[in-house]
Formats: sequence, C-alpha cells, structure tokens
Amino acid sequence: MPDSFSAAPIDAFIARWRDSASSERSNSQSFLNELCDAIGVPRPEPAIGGVGDYRFERTVTHYFPDAGSTERRIDLYRRGCFVLESKQGDNPRQPSLFGENEAQRRANIRRSPGWAKRMLEARGQAENYARDLPVEEGYPPCPVRWRCHGTYSCC
Repeated sequence: MPDSFSAAPIDAFIARWRDSASSERSNSQSFLNELCDAIGVPRPEPAIGGVGDYRFERTVTHYFPDAGSTERRIDLYRRGCFVLESKQGDNPRQPSLFGENEAQRRANIRRSPGWAKRMLEARGQAENYARDLPVEEGYPPCPVRWRCHGTYSCC
C-alpha cells in the first residue's frame, strides 16, 4: 500500500452509501463513479455512440440461432478488464424477520435464497454480455456482477 494512502475517502464513501434505498437505476452510476473516486481510479468515459472502451451502458448485439438479433446494454464495461452488471438488493417486506439492527439485517439478506438467486442471475447476465462482445475485443478476464453497498463477485 502506498505511503500516502488514506482511508478517509473510503470511509466517507461507505458512510454516504450505507443507507441508500433499493433503486438500482437511480443509484448505480453515481455509486460506481464515486467508488472510482474513493479508490483513486479514473471514472468511466463519456458515452459517444454505442461503443467505447470504458463506459456505462455499452451496447452489444446478441445474435439468436434463427438469425435474429437484439441490442443489449452492459451496465459498465472496460475493454480487456471487466463486464459489470449492477444489481441492488430489495428492501424486505418484513424487515423484522431479517434482524434487529441494520448490520444484522443486511448480512441476513445476503445469506437469503432470494439474494443468491439474484446474484446468479446477474452472473449469467454478465457472462452473456461478455459473449456478445465483438471477437476483436476479446473476452474480458472477469465478468462481474455488482450489488450497490460494496458486495461484488467476480467469476
């Protein structure tokens, strides 16, 4: 770790996002931009058309066996690095069933069958997007699924 490392930006990032509500569409890009700032890496580039090497909403074309096709969008893509699919967990209908305090509730939600199902779906979605990338771009080493609040998985 560099001598100049400070945990302050990461602590501030966690504090800011800790209590955000389930709203993937509203939160994902802001969350990821601020995560980039907190860990000291560049933010994704502005979109120009449907393609790009490091951007949100990267367009890919999925081809069907019957010769049809459809355009799909990767939540965040970095060529040669990753495909990221954002998911934000649901707020439970009966919070008391998941624990007495916020930390316990969040931990129990991540252990639930519904959570596991959503993460497996996100993994499959990211892997499918990676397969839809143009051959010349190569297959990213790590299709990723992300859940806001810092839980991620890399296959």
